[in-house]
Amino acid sequence: NKDNNKDNHLSRKVLEELTYNSVVESRFKDAGYYYWLLSREYESLAVDLMNNKDNNKDNHLQIAPSKNTTTTDNNNNNNENIPTLTIAQCQQQHMEAEQKADLYYAYSTIHSYIMDPFTAHQSETLFQMCRFLINSLGGNNTDNVVPYGISKASTYYTLAKQAMRLKCYKLARLAFDRLSKLQLSLKTHEEEIELDMLIVQAKPMNDNPEYAPVCYRCGATNPLLNPFTNKYTLGDVCTSCGHPFVRSFINFDILPLVEFVPEPSISDEEAIELIRSPPNSNEGSMLASSTKRSNKRNGGEWKETKHENANVLSLDDDIDDDGYNSDMLDTNVSAVSRQFSTGPMNGENGDMFTECLNRALDRQGNKGYVPVIVDANTLLAMKRGEVYVCKPSSKHKRATFYRNMLPDIAIAISQPCHRFFHLEDFEFSYLSEQNCPYSRLKNIGEYGSL
Repeated sequence: NKDNNKDNHLSRKVLEELTYNSVVESRFKDAGYYYWLLSREYESLAVDLMNNKDNNKDNHLQIAPSKNTTTTDNNNNNNENIPTLTIAQCQQQHMEAEQKADLYYAYSTIHSYIMDPFTAHQSETLFQMCRFLINSLGGNNTDNVVPYGISKASTYYTLAKQAMRLKCYKLARLAFDRLSKLQLSLKTHEEEIELDMLIVQAKPMNDNPEYAPVCYRCGATNPLLNPFTNKYTLGDVCTSCGHPFVRSFINFDILPLVEFVPEPSISDEEAIELIRSPPNSNEGSMLASSTKRSNKRNGGEWKETKHENANVLSLDDDIDDDGYNSDMLDTNVSAVSRQFSTGPMNGENGDMFTECLNRALDRQGNKGYVPVIVDANTLLAMKRGEVYVCKPSSKHKRATFYRNMLPDIAIAISQPCHRFFHLEDFEFSYLSEQNCPYSRLKNIGEYGSL
């Protein structure tokens, strides 16, 4: 165990050195990748701690000392000076490293836009990246610590430029106003900024409604930047219900995904099995299959007859005078009548998932975000092509489920990193680079829905 602890400690130290060098050298995309690897290291360490919890009464893991600490095999008193990490600390380090990975990954494009003479990214992509960064960093709140190397001034400058091009003039004014209170590292942009600030004053005081973000959970239209007036809706989340925006990690568009969790009594495997089962709205096919099974048990034989130029396949022991199977006919008629009387399952009044969503909104009220909790019947009613699952890395964590509220939008998920993408963009990037654009892994497994 001591050898494993020492190896784990050395691997984390190497990753920390690589991450630091990448940030100092302004290789922010590499920094995001190394932070993601570091988050996996802390996650695996937390899993090891939970697996050894029964054998470790103190619930901590000893980490090997640093290089400048002198130890000898005969001196065991130095073990008291070895730092320890608890499960909570490992999980906290995991979340912080994963958040920084997202920030550096997005900021790499902003930095390239500022430094390079040309950019291959569209204005909408830069616009969405800036919004993601500013909302994630806490907006204009100076209390939040900005990761080293990320420039708020460069982000606001890029946001203002793209907002002008997309006719979001109100947002451009806000960005220029906040930019005037910051110090831009490149002095060559000062004259251009002053000129743009004069130009935007002559523009109308409104934003292009086409780019107003809409929450797919509660349907509320959000401001382009989070005002951070509600302590329960901080970050890149809906300002009304607090649901985190799920973005595509190529163009950073908001995807129509809504998070839900099965009831505590339903395991992840059972939930996936229910979703993959035929939906219970198709009562006719279910009744037909059950009738077929009962007929097989009764030992009847199938017989083909003809009635009014129609071929009829029925059991020989239940055929009436006209050549029809009366039991099958009654069953099919009743099933069809029930289907038309209850209405379609995905209709406005018949969607069971919408009912669960409304109950979650009523339950949370003005408090913090509460995920949608669904029961077995709702899981059975879902279409597997609309559900995406982030599979857990260990048995100590639950899977995260999402439903696509706009099935016409094709979505892909990279299971190793649990990041979502537009399907077409993801496949193009994967075929071009031969790896995942975020995790850089070549073998990503299945990347579609259930």
